[in-house]
Amino acid sequence: ELAEAAARTARDSDIAGIGEAVRLMKTNLHGGDVYETNDRLLHVRIAEATRNSVLVSVVNMLWDLRESPVYANLMRHAVTDGVRTRSIADHERILKALAARDPARARLAMQKHIDRVAHEYERDWPLVASEMNGRVNGHATPARRRAAARRRAGRS
Repeated sequence: ELAEAAARTARDSDIAGIGEAVRLMKTNLHGGDVYETNDRLLHVRIAEATRNSVLVSVVNMLWDLRESPVYANLMRHAVTDGVRTRSIADHERILKALAARDPARARLAMQKHIDRVAHEYERDWPLVASEMNGRVNGHATPARRRAAARRRAGRS
């Protein structure tokens, strides 16, 4: 709904700024942190185009949550050049809808983007969760086995 609102209120300068963020992502496709910074920039600029400071704050807060160790671990597995390329294509569709001032198309494009990204993250979540629990593919990692052995030796 954020993109829908932005399509109604965006100025030409907002559209240009969102387009700049897409171009920066394309330029830094393999850039990891640089790509992520520009991805955030795109979403914040869409929020700014709504002229609603509360929405801008919420978008920034959600992006701040991505700084957690859990999310960093997920990103290491889930975000590949292919995922980034698909996200750029999604962002271009959102940009086109915003530039056309088409609220329904902007909302649909953003919803498809969020759904796709969520699906890709969900696909890799079991691996991330098992690693965080010291397990890979259902088996304890060597570090986890050593720690368990130390605990057992301490109890003897």
